[in-house]
Amino acid sequence: MKDTLENHLESWGYNFNFDDKNVGFYLSFTMEEGFEDVDVFVRLYYDMVTISAYPHDFTVPESSRDQMAYYTALANNDNYYGFLVMDYETGDIFVRTTHVVEQAIPSEEDFDVLLHEAMYILERHSENLKGIALNDLDPYEAYLNGSD
Repeated sequence: MKDTLENHLESWGYNFNFDDKNVGFYLSFTMEEGFEDVDVFVRLYYDMVTISAYPHDFTVPESSRDQMAYYTALANNDNYYGFLVMDYETGDIFVRTTHVVEQAIPSEEDFDVLLHEAMYILERHSENLKGIALNDLDPYEAYLNGSD
């Protein structure tokens, strides 16, 4: 699976590093909207591929973590391909997409959907995430105003 995903990343022209210890690829992207820089980690398991997209240099302050947890619970009701995750102890927030590998390695198209959905979900919620974390935006109001 590692070679297949590496070939996908190379064919798209992405710059990446492979981490043998954590068995995954690290990539960085600049977004046109939302968080400017995003760090992406593609982790390989024996039966699954996960993609986690983290806003670069952004953590939720401790005083905003309860509100952010509430928002992520609401927002995840509308996310089908991936979900928002917040590490309550560190304040790290990210989007994770997954693909279970039971009989076939993900195709280039499957992997493309995983990667772009992670970025899309993060971009779609970025203003609400920043508003809740940094400006005391009400999570319920943010959800109501930002849900599709």
